[in-house]
Amino acid sequence: MPTKIGLEMYAEKEVILPFFTGHVARGLLLHIVRKLDPSVSQLLHELNVSKPYAVTPLRFKSRSRCSMGYVLDPQFPCRVDLSFLKDKVMPLFLVRKHLSQRRNPNKGD
Repeated sequence: MPTKIGLEMYAEKEVILPFFTGHVARGLLLHIVRKLDPSVSQLLHELNVSKPYAVTPLRFKSRSRCSMGYVLDPQFPCRVDLSFLKDKVMPLFLVRKHLSQRRNPNKGD
C-alpha cells in the first residue's frame, strides 16, 4: 500500500540550498535508509530500474536569495514528503523511534 511520511526539520544555522531541491530530498531519503538498513539502501540506488519511492522538493522559508540558491531561515521548519510505493521500505521508518523525536533548537525542544 502506498504510504507518505512528512518530515519537519530545523536547521541549526543558515544553509544555502540550491534553487531546485529535489535531488537534496532524494539524497536525504537515501542517507536515512542507509543508516537504518544499508542493504535496502543499495537496492534503492540501483540504476535503470523504477524506484519504489518518490520525494517532494524541500519546502522552506528563505531569508534571502544568492547566486547559488536560497538561504534557509533556521527559525522556520524545512519540510519534505517521502512516499513509498512498496511495503519493504516503510517498516524501517516505523520501528525507529529517533526519527520521530522532535528537536527544535529555536524553541528550546
